[in-house]
Amino acid sequence: MLSIYLSMLEQEAEKLKFERIYRKYYRGVYLRIYKIVKNKEDAEDVAQETWLKAVKHFDELAGKGEITVIAYIMRIARNEAISLIRKVQKELQNQEDLNDRELVSEEDFFAMLEDRSEEHIVRCIRALDPTYSDVLVYYYLYHYTVDEIARLLHISSDAVRKRMTRGRTKLAVMLQKEGIL
Repeated sequence: MLSIYLSMLEQEAEKLKFERIYRKYYRGVYLRIYKIVKNKEDAEDVAQETWLKAVKHFDELAGKGEITVIAYIMRIARNEAISLIRKVQKELQNQEDLNDRELVSEEDFFAMLEDRSEEHIVRCIRALDPTYSDVLVYYYLYHYTVDEIARLLHISSDAVRKRMTRGRTKLAVMLQKEGIL
């Protein structure tokens, strides 16, 4: 990769300076990135992007000292690593949003439960993680409203609705595994 970076520079003095900095600080730049992204492959990719950006803007650093240049490169490394993390988090959030669309609606939930043993369903609800079973029990067994459950659990009404939707889906999966649905 170094030869590619050097081919992007025109002046021989810039090439020599860049090569010296690259050889001296490559590992430090990589380690800084790795500490942020915590993944070898991603750190290598971000390091390449960092050095590519550094070489593209190297002419702006003409006449600057080595400490200034490496500080600039380290800032690029940090920003590139954070950008990658944000991109990955956004992709994960988008995937979670897609998964939420696949969750079981209340109408589908009741259609699936027709002609099923109430005792068995209650046992399955209670077997769920308390995050989901609590809202389902309060809503379906004790007939609390969403707002009442929210006040009782000290969470927002939206959080109650989301837990109910996810809880219904987890319950449906559990019942399918047991051959009830």
